[in-house]
Amino acid sequence: MALTPYYGFSFFGGNTPGALTDDGAKFTGADRILLDRMLHALASSHRHLREYQSISDPGTPTAVVDDDGGLPAGATYFYVVTYVDEDGLESLPSDEVQVSTPVAIPPPDAPLLSDEDDTGTPFGGALTPGLYFYALTALHDDEESILGPQVSITLIDDGSSVEVTLPDPPATGVEAQVWRMAANDAGWTRIGVVPFATAGTFLDAGTTPSNPNADDPTQSPPATNSGQDVYSVTVTLAAPDQVLASDRQIAAWRVYRTETSGAWPASSLVAHVVDTTDPSGSNDPSYGLVTQFRDDGDVLLDGLPPTTSQAMALAPYVFDNVTALPPYAGYPAWYPVIFGGQLYARGPSGWIPLGGSGSGSVQIFHQDIPAATWTIPHTYPYPPAVTVTDSTGRQVLSDISHATGVVTVTHDFDLAGTAHLS
Repeated sequence: MALTPYYGFSFFGGNTPGALTDDGAKFTGADRILLDRMLHALASSHRHLREYQSISDPGTPTAVVDDDGGLPAGATYFYVVTYVDEDGLESLPSDEVQVSTPVAIPPPDAPLLSDEDDTGTPFGGALTPGLYFYALTALHDDEESILGPQVSITLIDDGSSVEVTLPDPPATGVEAQVWRMAANDAGWTRIGVVPFATAGTFLDAGTTPSNPNADDPTQSPPATNSGQDVYSVTVTLAAPDQVLASDRQIAAWRVYRTETSGAWPASSLVAHVVDTTDPSGSNDPSYGLVTQFRDDGDVLLDGLPPTTSQAMALAPYVFDNVTALPPYAGYPAWYPVIFGGQLYARGPSGWIPLGGSGSGSVQIFHQDIPAATWTIPHTYPYPPAVTVTDSTGRQVLSDISHATGVVTVTHDFDLAGTAHLS
């Protein structure tokens, strides 16, 4: 079915082929009379009217965690999607899809310490006698965990080293940051990084001196995980629903998010998705809707998924697009069709063209001086329909007679007003 063009009495939405949208912007009194006649003809002849198109509830979408965004680590979210038609009616939500962002890296367990090898021979080094504390943090990409449990060792001999034996890794793919603090130090000093996967020990020979600024919080072990990743979640429509979006059988779709399954706060709306696949980025409505949306963790909007079904009526009034004008006798008076980009209505004796760009569909005659007989010339090639209103705008019934190019309106008394010919 081809897209219906613009006409003087109405606007036909370009997003829905042949759908009639009454926004009231282009109507005059006469236009409304003609429009009412057409809609009455449509409603009284259902065999020529496309039935309401009910869209089933969306299928369960998929949700995939991506790096970057604004969603914190260690959180669980539940998403649903709904459909929206051109009238703003919304479907019931899909089933929930659950997704969790990666948890924060836990700190490593305490290491083991020794100042001699397996034979009991002391390690040589540059550490002086005294009490030393050791602990580990875990590193992954830019994230560093909090400090794990600390252990201590007392060195007696001058020129010693301490072997630090790593525990099992707290997570996959992490490294150990080794920290040392002598009894008289101001705080902890970073002394080395050891991959859990490739090395089981680290030898502190004292080559890294104590940090004189160890009491600076920016140089101390983090109090909470630092450099922790934040995430986004990409929600993708189920495969059958991607067809509906791509074919524009829906006007939009919505994404909702909650942190508790089945519980939807008043502000649960992530996005009302109307973007299209238009490569220019102009969202040309002739392109299909996008089928994915990335949730970066922005503030949720007012709105929660509907709990009752709303009818998804995509095309309540659809004008037939015909390849040839059919026999008019089978259609009710003023029934509209589209033929060759031209709007026609079923008149008294055939199909009547009704302009096409907004001109010529209705002719208006004004009788300013009250008279019992109005003689009205017109340019229609057929006897037009005539609607008469008085000077207050009320419709009146009068006798109508037709001659070629002329309509005569006869009243029971002198009357001023307007005649609408169509």
